[in-house]
Amino acid sequence: MLKRFPFLVKPVATRNEVIAESKANDSASPYKLILIDSKTPTAQDLTLVEEIKTTSLLANTPGILMISSFAGEKEKMDLLKAGVDGILMKPFSASSFFDSLVRFLSPRESHSLRNFQAKSILANPLQGRRFLVAEDNDFNQEIARELLEGWGIIIDMVGSGRDAIAKVLNNPPDTFDLILMDIQMPEIDGLEATRQIRKDARFANLPILAMTAHAFSEDRLRIINAGMNDRITKPIDPQILHEKLLKYILPTTLTTHEKKILTPHSTEIFPMISGIDSESALKRLNGNVTRYQHLLLRFTEFSQTTLDNFEQAGKENNFEKIHFLAHTLKGTAGNLGINQVAEISANLEEKSKQKDEIGIMEQLSFLRPSLLDIGAVIRSIASSDPEVKPESSHEKKTAEPRPLSDSLELLITLKTSLKEDSFDSGDHLLNIQKEWGSALSHYPEFKNLEKFVDQLSFDEALQSLDKLLESLNLKH
Repeated sequence: MLKRFPFLVKPVATRNEVIAESKANDSASPYKLILIDSKTPTAQDLTLVEEIKTTSLLANTPGILMISSFAGEKEKMDLLKAGVDGILMKPFSASSFFDSLVRFLSPRESHSLRNFQAKSILANPLQGRRFLVAEDNDFNQEIARELLEGWGIIIDMVGSGRDAIAKVLNNPPDTFDLILMDIQMPEIDGLEATRQIRKDARFANLPILAMTAHAFSEDRLRIINAGMNDRITKPIDPQILHEKLLKYILPTTLTTHEKKILTPHSTEIFPMISGIDSESALKRLNGNVTRYQHLLLRFTEFSQTTLDNFEQAGKENNFEKIHFLAHTLKGTAGNLGINQVAEISANLEEKSKQKDEIGIMEQLSFLRPSLLDIGAVIRSIASSDPEVKPESSHEKKTAEPRPLSDSLELLITLKTSLKEDSFDSGDHLLNIQKEWGSALSHYPEFKNLEKFVDQLSFDEALQSLDKLLESLNLKH
């Protein structure tokens, strides 16, 4: 996260290194601030703070900002008595981190930093913002992540309304800049989740945008009454989404010209496929052709399973399950540009709501050949490109797209660094990204690892790394 600011940063891992580095630069180029990261502040941390602050060790005494996950009131009082100038609790947002840093700067330095931040925001005003995305569909999760992270947004992803409520209420009110909330989710839907969040006055002004497959006026009324600010219709149009995000994140002074500068665009080329609007789908993926190819191949597997589930639900006259399957297929196909399948699924969804058995059978008779035809075309293109292979959820857990055993040493080095809460973790991750980034990029665990290291949330990063090692079948 510090890399986003114009600072000279030196990461160290031990108390002795802190002292040595501070003494070495004390006269020529003294440090303005020392950040100490600790899960729970210890006696050693207090001793280090006291040594820096209360002895004649340094001619130029730096400020000390303690970053902690589990500092209670007693620990906070002990830290302040020892000489800590500020305490920042994890998880924290980019804006909270920025505000903490500004306190240690002179008025002139603070002014320069704010100018730097303003220019960065103008270049990409969504960069570094933290969003919560509540979406239960795996395909839609990937598409949303690809699109939003392409705009520099930090994503926390949950799969249910219940998880969304917990994620918001269990974090400080400035953790998230905005929530994208799917309406139809299991257990607790997006509307009820929003009502629960709005009951807490701390989140009265947190922007919540609904993601819905319907554009009817009555749906808009339900969304507003639930406490949501606005809605995004699925399949998502990146241009409309981008404009609405700017509306709720940015000051109204942003000019039309600046908005156009920020509009994502694709320069990669994807072959034309009959029955698939690849152009619209690629816009949702920021032009990532490789990701789109993998998602299409996964769709062929997903659609076969869905057809089997439709058949079983039809035998049981389970209209609720048919409705759920149709809704999920409609959203997935729509986001991938498979519009004919999305249209048939929408009709099937409506027929199941009406419990129209004949209408359901008719729509299923249209759906099966349509899915089979699309699947055959996708597999045909994939077979002509040896680089494209299916990326099913099973393969993510058990298969390696290329030999990765050589990465174990780097991964274990990173794990050791994370256990020590060391700022060197960012450098170790960078080494892994340079050598293995392309091979690991399609693993959700690796994306989470990158996110948590960037946020300095080392406990969560360690958990993500363990899951990654498990997915890669690497012993550690």
